[in-house]
Parts: sequence; structure tokens; C-alpha cells
Amino acid sequence: MEIEVGEYVRTKNNGIKKIDHLAVNPNVTVNKYRYFLGYDEDGDRCYGVLKTTDIVNHSFNIIDLIQEGDYINGELVIEITKNYITIGKITYAIKDLKGIKKIVTREQFSSVEYLLEEE
Repeated sequence: MEIEVGEYVRTKNNGIKKIDHLAVNPNVTVNKYRYFLGYDEDGDRCYGVLKTTDIVNHSFNIIDLIQEGDYINGELVIEITKNYITIGKITYAIKDLKGIKKIVTREQFSSVEYLLEEE
């Protein structure tokens, strides 16, 4: 699996990330993918590191990585077919899907849920 800078990756537990750059050392094979986290207090760019073994899929088109059970802009992805995606109560043609601002994967959602004890 060769992943290029600029591709999106879906991970086992960390959601979808965009690869910003590869490790400087060409001999690194496990922790070689870096994604942008934000800026520190000095204005320097901060990066997260992804293990190759945590990546389950990759694509230059983020729509290829969306799965049923994910949330797009706060709405649940109900169904995905070859040409259509149902988000909430609306079905869109995949080729016309625009305006994605935020994706929360079902794995991310599950990792932060809090289950109350049943009485």
C-alpha cells in the first residue's frame, strides 16, 4: 500500500486524516505518514503520526472513504450505493455531493460515547 502526500486515509480509530508529508528518513516504514494537527503557541505547525498498520483505506477523493454509520456535517450516513448516498433524510447523487465541512467516523463516535449503567 503506497500512500501519497495529499491523499486522505481512513484509520481504525482516528477517523479520516489528510497526509501532509512523509517521514524524512526513507527507511521508516511503520510511522511514516504525517498529518497536520494545528499550530503551537509559537505559530509552528504541529503534526500527528499515523502507523501504517492503523490505515484501512486511502484515496485522493474523501468521498471514497465515507461509510454507513459515519456523520457528515452532523447528519448520519444511512446508506451508500454506487451512485447515491443518503445522509439523514436526503439522498444525494455522489457526483454532486459538495459542502462537506466535517466528517466524524463511526469509530470516532464510538470511542467517545459514554454508556450509562442500567438501573
